[in-house]
Amino acid sequence: MQFFKTILSKILSLINNTDDGTKAINTVKPSKDSISIPPKEEAKPIIEKEKVMGYNFGKRSRSRLDTCHPDMIAICEEVIKVYDFSVLEGLRTLEKQQEYFETGRSKLDGVNKKSKHQDDGSGKSRAIDIMPYKAGTNAFSGQEKDLRRFYYLAGLMKMAAAKLLEEGKITHTLRWGGEWDSDDIYTDQNFDDLPHFELKEI
Repeated sequence: MQFFKTILSKILSLINNTDDGTKAINTVKPSKDSISIPPKEEAKPIIEKEKVMGYNFGKRSRSRLDTCHPDMIAICEEVIKVYDFSVLEGLRTLEKQQEYFETGRSKLDGVNKKSKHQDDGSGKSRAIDIMPYKAGTNAFSGQEKDLRRFYYLAGLMKMAAAKLLEEGKITHTLRWGGEWDSDDIYTDQNFDDLPHFELKEI
């Protein structure tokens, strides 16, 4: 019995002390209070930056647009946010209107029948001529797919006008030269003026 006690005593001595006299590694697990655990960070939702699509008028387009009625300006400024286009003409002189009449570009002589492009009495035009713009392309190429771009632009213009009218920001509706009677039938036109838009009294 004494033999076993001696052996046990030596084993305990080895556990508590190394051969070189240093303390053995403490195998006791540290308490929870002794461990510093950093606070768990809350997962932050990943928010993608909203992609804002938009275009700006060039200097010439801007100067031509500024000759138009405020309602027309508001409509065009709404559309340029999502689709690029150029302003070809706003306010038109009598001389220019008569020139267009004589060359067949207009059905209005400017005197007996005035164009909405002419001064409405306030020094502004109630009509505008615009065209889709994309560098390296020609919307007037005559090809069917280029012509479709005018119809696409017309849809955006009419939609913008309807939206602004509903919001009370304008007081006119819009008439397009590719659908003069606004009946959504495009085959009954005998004179297409695809770049042309004009304000219409309600």
